Amino acid sequence: MIIIDDYLNDNILIEIKQDKTFSQNLPYKYWEGGYWNNKSDSNVKSLISKLFTNRLIDEICNSITGEGKFYPENYNGVEYWINVLTTDTNKESVSTEENLALDYHTDKDEDLLKQQGIFRGPNFGCVFYYDSLIDKVEGGYLKVFENVGTNKNGKFDIESMKNKQPMVITPKFNRMIFFSPGKDLHCVTPVINGTRTALAINFWKTKPVDYA
Repeated sequence: MIIIDDYLNDNILIEIKQDKTFSQNLPYKYWEGGYWNNKSDSNVKSLISKLFTNRLIDEICNSITGEGKFYPENYNGVEYWINVLTTDTNKESVSTEENLALDYHTDKDEDLLKQQGIFRGPNFGCVFYYDSLIDKVEGGYLKVFENVGTNKNGKFDIESMKNKQPMVITPKFNRMIFFSPGKDLHCVTPVINGTRTALAINFWKTKPVDYA
């Protein structure tokens, strides 16, 4: 996992404040060919493009994937969505007795798992906090159990969590978090006060069946 604060210094952060798309949930979308083959046609895609032109991106992605230099052309596309979490989204976990804003999971091709029983996750992903109001949020921490994944059925071993110390990351304006959402079990702790908004991005080498 890599965490970088003050990630962007760009006018697009000002544009975001004027675009209502960023203030509400955005369903899962897939950008086939990504920014390396297409021009951005929305502020969300423009933001994604900006996030991955950082001069450190090769080093960052190599650290996460171990593949060496980052060649976006080796990827089929980018999956992205916006999560807006509040006190109203808190609910009891289906696997533990905890109250969570977003339950434990790993990111995966859900339809591929349901239809063929094959587990496939993204090669790497990230979470970006773009709303300055997030600094006023209480709770809503991203909790990640590195190298505690799920089995081929998408289930995880609760016992394996007990012997692992999770990374707990505070949501913070202009903070970028790179990790392996397909391999690392993660969740969001309860939102105590405020509205937690975040852009999630996954890179896929094979287009998910979900978007076929």
